[in-house]
Amino acid sequence: MSNDQNLIDDSEQEESLVSILEDSVFTLMLSRQLHYLYSMLVDECKGPQLDSLIGRVLKRGKYFLSAAFAKQGFMDIMTHPTARDVILHCIILFARQPNEVLYEKVILHFHDLAIDKVGCGSLIYCIALIGGDQRARLLDQIADVSDFLSYDPYGNYVVQNLLGLKNEDVTKKITSQLQNEIMGLAKRRGGCLVVEKCMEASDDGIITVAMEILDNGRALLRLAGNQFGIM
Repeated sequence: MSNDQNLIDDSEQEESLVSILEDSVFTLMLSRQLHYLYSMLVDECKGPQLDSLIGRVLKRGKYFLSAAFAKQGFMDIMTHPTARDVILHCIILFARQPNEVLYEKVILHFHDLAIDKVGCGSLIYCIALIGGDQRARLLDQIADVSDFLSYDPYGNYVVQNLLGLKNEDVTKKITSQLQNEIMGLAKRRGGCLVVEKCMEASDDGIITVAMEILDNGRALLRLAGNQFGIM
C-alpha cells in the first residue's frame, strides 16, 4: 500500500472517530474522568467539524451550562487554545440569560484566568462582551488586584486592557493600586507597558508616575540604564 493511501486511510479513520465522539460531546464535557477526551475531540475538529460541534452545543444549551458549572470543566475549556473557541462562540450566540450564567463563572474565576497563558486572552475577550452590573463587578474586582496582576507575565496584559478602556473609575482604582509599584514595574518587560498605559489612560496616571520617579532620586538614571525602562 502506498504512503498516499495510508494517509487517506488515516484521515478517514480520524474523521470517523471525530464523528463518533461528536455524538457524545456532552457526556465528555460533563464527565471528570472523560473530560480529557473532550479536549482531544476539539483538537481534532477543523472547520466544518468545529462548526458542527458548536451547533450541537447551542441546540442543547442546558447541558453546556452544566459543564460550565463544574469548575474544572469551565477552566479546562477557557484555558484550552481550541476548546475556548466553543465557549466564546456560544457567548456570542446564546440568549442573554445563559450568557449571564457564564459571565458569573468568569467573575468567579477571573484571577485564575488572568494568570493563565490562554485564559488571559479568554478573559480579555469576555471583558469586551460583558455588560451591565456584571461588567462593573468584573472590572472592579480585576482592578482590586491590578498590582499583583501587573507583575504576572500574563496578568499584565489584562491590566493593560483595562487601562486601555479609559474608564475613569477603573483607571483611578488601578492607579491607586500601583502607587509605590511604578519603579518595580518599569524595569520589567510587561510591567513597563502597564506603566505606559497608566500614563496614557489619565492625568492621574501621569502624575502618579512622575511623582514616584521624582521621589526616587536617581530613578531616572536607573531607568535609562534598564532595557525595559519607560524613559
